[in-house]
Amino acid sequence: MADFTLKYHKLKTGLDKLPKEEIRKGKENNFWIVVDGKEIDFVTYPKDHSRDISKGLAGEIRKRTKLSPEEFYNGLIKCPLRGERLLKRYREILKEQEKDN
Repeated sequence: MADFTLKYHKLKTGLDKLPKEEIRKGKENNFWIVVDGKEIDFVTYPKDHSRDISKGLAGEIRKRTKLSPEEFYNGLIKCPLRGERLLKRYREILKEQEKDN
């Protein structure tokens, strides 16, 4: 994937599907992924609408969403993962985090 690019609009549309608290706007956009009142992780993404998102930055954002590369790129960004399916996946992630603690 040497020529990987992700359009800002596609990233923003995907991130808008995440269960979250209000987006904080400043130098960058930030929000907590929140499921059933529990914070999963804090996600930061750039404000610059005109630029493409590099593979490295997209990977860092993906890690913060706690989704696998397959779920992030083929599910969240390309569209089928949303609503109840997305909430179900985050509930599974919460259970995994609770086991680890």
